[in-house]
Amino acid sequence: MATVRYGVWACALVHGADRAASGPYGRCAAVFDLWREDASRRQLLRLRRLRLHQRLQLVPGRYHIRCNVSRVSELRVAVIGAGIAGLATAAALARAGIRCVVLEQARVLTEVGVGIQVTPNAARLLHRLGMKEYLRQEAVRVEAIDMLRWDSGRPIIHTPLGVECERAFGAPFYTIHRAHLQQGMLGLLSRGVVRLGMRCQSIVERPDSIGLEFAGGERVSADVVVGADGIHSTVRRYLFPDRPRFSGHTIYRGLVSARCVPALAGPGRIRIWLGPSQQFVA
Repeated sequence: MATVRYGVWACALVHGADRAASGPYGRCAAVFDLWREDASRRQLLRLRRLRLHQRLQLVPGRYHIRCNVSRVSELRVAVIGAGIAGLATAAALARAGIRCVVLEQARVLTEVGVGIQVTPNAARLLHRLGMKEYLRQEAVRVEAIDMLRWDSGRPIIHTPLGVECERAFGAPFYTIHRAHLQQGMLGLLSRGVVRLGMRCQSIVERPDSIGLEFAGGERVSADVVVGADGIHSTVRRYLFPDRPRFSGHTIYRGLVSARCVPALAGPGRIRIWLGPSQQFVA
């Protein structure tokens, strides 16, 4: 979930950004669709804590964001973080014709993370952004999910996916290495959009813009700032005085060659062994 700042708003991907809205501030600068997930609802509850100065008009399921620009194309958007959320936001902004720069603290984008699941609702959006062919070549199309007992391997639930999933939800269920997904999303952006070695240190709200200061002293000015910089987010820290809390759960991740576990090889299938307070996913 990306956090957007121009006053400050929480939002997700851009949609219908060329629409207009009447009111004392003239034309609506941008319209952002909210993910209707629990995280979004929690962000909505927090909005009352923010100093919006009447620049935000809430509409059911949608934010109308008013800025001192006459056209959406004049907006300057800075996305902090070049992970999955940041790159998805940048790609959606680009499709809406909104100028965007992605500022990432890492000097090199390396293969961080392991396999992730891309459910059909996310796959539909990635297809819309132009990644359908890339996912067909690089991802694994999941045919089924099996839940098994941890001690005996006895099946508990079998969920068929494959063609049935695509027919029901309009897109496949994929698994893919996070680094491969990130590389595919980078391919959606023009050269120069992503800038590496930019570690955001401070944020200053001005009457007509947001000022960002980075390690090394470089400064960037933007109309909208999207915080997609992870669990230790600088942008989030500016929004909310909270800190990450350990949930008490630990996840061990790893990669194993399919040759070492031939019994698990074959058509794309997710297997989950469920045990007392623990589970194993392959």
